[in-house]
Amino acid sequence: MKAILITILFFSSCSIFSQTHTFDSLVSEINKSGKIKGIICDNEAQTSTLPFTDIAIKNTSITSTSDLNGNYFFILKPGNYTLIFTFLGYKTIEVKNIKVTANCITIYNQTMSSLEFDPNLSSTNTIEQ
Repeated sequence: MKAILITILFFSSCSIFSQTHTFDSLVSEINKSGKIKGIICDNEAQTSTLPFTDIAIKNTSITSTSDLNGNYFFILKPGNYTLIFTFLGYKTIEVKNIKVTANCITIYNQTMSSLEFDPNLSSTNTIEQ
């Protein structure tokens, strides 16, 4: 009998002190957002994706990394954004005015070009023994 009484008191106190947010408010916030998604590929071999490419939203702390297949996505509030794509050995690309609309998916695929080798910048230091 004590166990039943304690269980009833526990659940009633949980309902009294629970948060006042409803599931509907969470869903409405998600519905006000839009999504940017795309694939990042190598410029020379269009079928070759670039996994683990860093993507950042300029002037924010929002960043992402592409997956093994070069896919990326962001869930953002409506507005215009600038994406910055960086990958080691490739030119950094800044793409301005990507528009995000509520309840819509903006698809932006990006190709990246590798940096060119400059022999004048290579190190000519040798180690003497």
